[in-house]
Amino acid sequence: TSGDLCWFPGKMVYEIKPRGYSKGTAVEAFMKTDPFRGRKPVFIGDDLPDEDGFEAVRTFGGLGILIGPHRSTKALFQFETVSALRIWLAELPL
Repeated sequence: TSGDLCWFPGKMVYEIKPRGYSKGTAVEAFMKTDPFRGRKPVFIGDDLPDEDGFEAVRTFGGLGILIGPHRSTKALFQFETVSALRIWLAELPL
């Protein structure tokens, strides 16, 4: 932690964010602006800090998608690998 920034280890990265903010607050901020207002967000993540994002997209009727080993999550969908997610996306009727 340094001043107004917080950092913590993620999967093969260090995440840095302003104190008091999360991926969930970022989603909320995006959804209040054009061109995102009124749309359904999709949030894809693979780490514990992504849980705030998964929760936030649900409040806007969107989808949270967790990539990685099965675990308890706020995401609506889980896929073991990015390849599995790609297959699922390709099969969606659009």
